[in-house]
Amino acid sequence: MKRSSPLWGSVSVLIGVVIAILALVRGAWLVPLLLLVFTAWGLWVVIFQLQPAWDSIRGYRLKERNARKQREASLYSTAQTNADAMQLLLRHVNHRISAYLKSVYPSARWEWTTGNPTALVIQGGTGRIRVYGIEEYDYADVQIDRNGNLSCNLLKVVPVEVRHADTPYIFDIQVTVFHGPDSAQVRLVGHHTNVVSVRRDGQVLLEREISEGSGSLTDRSCLTVEGIVAFADCLSTEDVEEVLEQQIRCNMAIAEEGLRHDYGANIGKTLLRGHEEDLSDAGLRRRSQRCPDERVRDAGGHQLRQRQSGHHLQCAGDRLRPCHGPQS
Repeated sequence: MKRSSPLWGSVSVLIGVVIAILALVRGAWLVPLLLLVFTAWGLWVVIFQLQPAWDSIRGYRLKERNARKQREASLYSTAQTNADAMQLLLRHVNHRISAYLKSVYPSARWEWTTGNPTALVIQGGTGRIRVYGIEEYDYADVQIDRNGNLSCNLLKVVPVEVRHADTPYIFDIQVTVFHGPDSAQVRLVGHHTNVVSVRRDGQVLLEREISEGSGSLTDRSCLTVEGIVAFADCLSTEDVEEVLEQQIRCNMAIAEEGLRHDYGANIGKTLLRGHEEDLSDAGLRRRSQRCPDERVRDAGGHQLRQRQSGHHLQCAGDRLRPCHGPQS
């Protein structure tokens, strides 16, 4: 310790004060005065030792505060620059859409119905706009790719009626569309590729006889319950694991879509009512972690539910709804 330091000077002062108290004070005041002097000196030493640390901490905090302010100012400046650039890009796309529409319909006006058109412009994709001043159309789908190419497909909202077919066939889909005085009609029976009737403006373009075998493309007369059980008992799942896993993924995607949304008679939701916890993320993870045999058994259950005649017919009819329903 250097003798010229403040701490050494305080020791000298302490010694002088103690000597003075011992020389001048007698009786009951001696000990309290000595304790008071030593306490005051100890507090001073603690403050003297901690003062550099306090100054260092204060300086560090001040430096951090200034650095944070600089970072915030830089981020704000960058964000503002990016926001200005995105708005400029959006205005450019808006101008291109207006030019695209007015090149054919000079009085056309429009507005975005897509929630975040800026993200669409940056990332690319398809958004929707509401058009005005175009009598034939109500909306347009605007498609933008990552290369900046833009196209507009005009849409007309029309009413659509969906009802069950009053026929003895489980699978019977008939679609009729109109455009002004023109009409077209297509009918499928039995399966999705069995077109039995095609008409345009009332003129028959195709008419096929509906046979008893229209309901299936597969001959299942050779199948029996005993044979199916015997095959399942001797089958090694490893031999067909790849095929089964793909089928399971497809069936689970169909089942979960039906459970999350409103399709047909909602048979799946009705059967699982009261077991909502199985539909949570944790429940879905538990199902995916079960052994292959259990998942195969679940997949079979979904297939059985899908192949019930009423549910099959209802779903077949309802699938028309997203394709031809009103767009907004």
